[in-house]
Amino acid sequence: MSTSSTGDALLAAVHADRSDLTVRLVYADWLQENDETALAEYIRLECEWLSRPFGDREFPQLAREAIKLCGTQPHGGWEFAEDLERIRGKMDQLREADPELELRGAREHQYKILPPIPEADLLDFEARLGFPLPADYRAFHLRVCNGPIATEEFVGRTPLQLDCDLERLQRPFPLTRDQLAASDDGYDWLKDHENVEDGWLRLNEFHYVGFAGLVIHGETRGCIMGSNGFEYFVDEPPVGISFLQWYEKLLDESLRQCTRND
Repeated sequence: MSTSSTGDALLAAVHADRSDLTVRLVYADWLQENDETALAEYIRLECEWLSRPFGDREFPQLAREAIKLCGTQPHGGWEFAEDLERIRGKMDQLREADPELELRGAREHQYKILPPIPEADLLDFEARLGFPLPADYRAFHLRVCNGPIATEEFVGRTPLQLDCDLERLQRPFPLTRDQLAASDDGYDWLKDHENVEDGWLRLNEFHYVGFAGLVIHGETRGCIMGSNGFEYFVDEPPVGISFLQWYEKLLDESLRQCTRND
């Protein structure tokens, strides 16, 4: 097997099971052997913090060690490169499909994106936070842009603010997956629960009354939630979807809307 084929096979194995740290470490060894030392060292540090319990007290030090490896291009999000390339392509398609800015909200944002967050800045934020952000969300913000461009389904966006209220994010989101799946439709459902502002990041505002957010701490970490719980965002069974799944779904719907408008 050629060197490139070996690398492709190892990367495919990482994609097949992103939780398998052994495969990641084997891939890091392959990168080291092929003179990609910085990425190899980054992946080893990443595996170290992924192997520890969530919120482990050693994470901030590991994140700061990773800062020393930062260059002009990000290392983080390496395992999502293919997904991000596809999503970036759909963002470009949407901009080209709506030259007259006819989709809802397009006249305000004009499909302009905010630059990605420098990796050293994001790692410093995570070190202060005490735990890493969900992997696909951090990959998007490192490699595509800070905050997704608006689509037909929502207006506005909320970029990640590195000077935000950390204490609120460091407390877990209190609702369980079952509670969210069983939630009633309507903007006010969150008011029935205590501490519901904890442990999640707002992503956008919908063109009707409502919002979407990403849980970063708690049982449903990594899942999209919003003013309608999980039900609006997923098919049966009602379980949470990830940031990239959610955003690609919105992009696809916006592209279909452009087709219907033609």
